[in-house]
Amino acid sequence: MGIELTSVKVNVKGKLDLKGLFGLNEPVPSGCKSIRFEALIESPANEESIRTLVETVEAHCPVMDTLIRPMSISGVAKLMVIKFSPPLLYLKNNDAIARTATVVRLTYVAVDI
Repeated sequence: MGIELTSVKVNVKGKLDLKGLFGLNEPVPSGCKSIRFEALIESPANEESIRTLVETVEAHCPVMDTLIRPMSISGVAKLMVIKFSPPLLYLKNNDAIARTATVVRLTYVAVDI
């Protein structure tokens, strides 16, 4: 759009009831009841240009779209646990008598919970 911006700062506030967040009252939702933002724009451009910019940004903003549009959400929780691998025997020159070393490997694996 070719509009020069000196500075843009966005302040966002959400209202929520802590009773829902901490599970103290089951019917109370744990998330925000409302979200409000304030965009502070510094620019040498005129107000009409900035107004047009704001309207365009709000119409195409992925964050705003995500917040106002119903959508499905899915995910999975995984517990990271230590898995011990069986000891490995390393042979030098394929000779079991000549220098051997035993190594135990530790790896983390994700386990569905």
